[in-house]
Amino acid sequence: MTVTASGLQYDFQQALKYGEKVRIRYFSISGGSAIYDDDGVLTQTGTDTWTSGLVQPVAPTRSSQDSVLLAQGKILQNDLKMFVDGAVDTSGLWRVGVGSANPPAREYSLLPEGIIAHGINGSIVYKTCYIRYLSNGSMFGE
Repeated sequence: MTVTASGLQYDFQQALKYGEKVRIRYFSISGGSAIYDDDGVLTQTGTDTWTSGLVQPVAPTRSSQDSVLLAQGKILQNDLKMFVDGAVDTSGLWRVGVGSANPPAREYSLLPEGIIAHGINGSIVYKTCYIRYLSNGSMFGE
């Protein structure tokens, strides 16, 4: 049996049928300085993308990547990781809403560790995104 990128992509898309609805909102950052990040301005760019994602808790006992990031202090125990199709555009991604309502019930921000693409033979099959819950919900004016 030969493993192909298209076969793995098909299998992953079948698994995504059991995922949650995810809204991906894109932003660009302007202004700011090299030292402080509080004077930067986020501007929404493009349109929202709705897709399916598998949202899982961080699992340091089952994932070496999670345990390394936890040990380095780059992610927290209550952060989540989300798996999305490799074809989903993740450049400019900053906000992720999870839930089928509009607006989604839960809002998350992408962590600086960001996105890890997993592929075979040069084709991206899926991406892992580390996300953190935004306790204030949405941004002002949204």
